Amino acid sequence: MIRLPRRLEERALTMIRTGELPANGSDQLVLEHYRAKHHWVELRADQFTDTLNQWEELDRGDQQKMLNNAIKRLCQDDRKAVQRVIMEGASLRQAGREIGVSAMTIQRRVKRGLAQLSEWMKGDQDGD
Repeated sequence: MIRLPRRLEERALTMIRTGELPANGSDQLVLEHYRAKHHWVELRADQFTDTLNQWEELDRGDQQKMLNNAIKRLCQDDRKAVQRVIMEGASLRQAGREIGVSAMTIQRRVKRGLAQLSEWMKGDQDGD
C-alpha cells in the first residue's frame, strides 16, 4: 500500500473544501489519488519502468516472513499503532479514537515501532 505524502493530501483537501478546480494535470492526479486512497487500485505492468525489474530478483517471501516476525516482536501498543496506521491506512486521529489514546500518542508509537522494525530488519539482513 502506498500513501500520499501529507502535503499532497493537504493540497487535495484544500481544493475540495474551497471548490477550487485543478489548475493542472498534477492537481487532477492528486485529487484522483486522494479520492481513491481508501480503495485498492490495480497496478498494471505498463505503469512500471524497466529499471524496476531488479525488484523481481528479490526473494519476497523471505523478506515478508522476516517482516511478519519482526512485527510480532513489537510490544502490543506499538504493533497496534503500526498495523492500524501504516498497514491499514488509518489516520492518526482514527487510530487514536479506536484505541482510546491521542493522535500524538499514536504518532509516537508508530515512530517507535517503525524505528524498532527498521533496526531488526537491518540486523536480520546483516546476519545473512
